[in-house]
Amino acid sequence: MKKFLFTILTVSICQLFAQTGCLNPISKTDYSTAYNKIKKHDFDEAKKTDIEVLLSSKCLTTNQISKLLKVLSFEVDKLYLAKKAYGNVTDPENFKSINSIFDFDDSKNELKKFIEEKQSLTIPH
Repeated sequence: MKKFLFTILTVSICQLFAQTGCLNPISKTDYSTAYNKIKKHDFDEAKKTDIEVLLSSKCLTTNQISKLLKVLSFEVDKLYLAKKAYGNVTDPENFKSINSIFDFDDSKNELKKFIEEKQSLTIPH
């Protein structure tokens, strides 16, 4: 019975990972702490660095990523980090909504194309 339950749990985790690419979602408390720390930085470079570190170690929701990217001033940095975040998002089906943080159509189109390319690699044909 234990072996059966372990197998079901393992399969469920593998399915979750296959769907989201995420096995290490951030807790609400940890996100809040990280967000407040990032927001307090005076310069975008420090904000960008801390966001990159967070994205490389934890999985976040689309809304959490969007909120983080909004603290940045430069669209090029937002786009760079949005692309980086895609592999660690817990809800990739909602990721297109990130486009709402961009001011320029070029950025919106570039992210849309990036997402479509990534999705075409994961969808079985």
